[in-house]
Amino acid sequence: MARTIYSSFLSKSRNGAKVTKKFHSPQTPCDRLFGDLRVSTESKEYLLRNRNEQDPLKLLHEIRQTQAALVSLSTEGSLSQEQQIDLEEFLAQLPGLWKKGEARPTHQPKPTRTRDYRTRRDPFEGDWTTILEWLEKTPDATASSLLERLIERTPDKYDSQHLRTLQRRVGQWRYIMAKQLVTGSTST
Repeated sequence: MARTIYSSFLSKSRNGAKVTKKFHSPQTPCDRLFGDLRVSTESKEYLLRNRNEQDPLKLLHEIRQTQAALVSLSTEGSLSQEQQIDLEEFLAQLPGLWKKGEARPTHQPKPTRTRDYRTRRDPFEGDWTTILEWLEKTPDATASSLLERLIERTPDKYDSQHLRTLQRRVGQWRYIMAKQLVTGSTST
């Protein structure tokens, strides 16, 4: 069974590694349908009849006229004070509505859930109590100095790659300690 594949370009020529393509002139999807032999004449007649109703420039003109009518409603005395405020809020939102995209609630992006679980094994799992003791004795110790002490203690287990993880863990510990100081609670 032979299959016709629509090509987006008229011709293609190769000169060594350089490929030159000549494309069709730009057309709207409707114009492409008029030129396609696979589309029935009834469909083409239907498209031709409805083409003017779906003209984007005409629709834009109608939108602008409707917006102008809304603005004319906002003139003094034609609306009650409450209606005037509602209309002003609506008109103030018009310029930014395009940023929201689809207005229907089904098209709102779903909020992502923050991850509260580990994706890797904790490298400080067996030594965290020791690190906490060191932090209790010298709370101003840096994560680098703590990691140096760990490397001296067990050089085969730790290296400089663990620094950022230890910095995060020490930062979390400091956050908890500061919160306890401020609130006075002893729960972690």
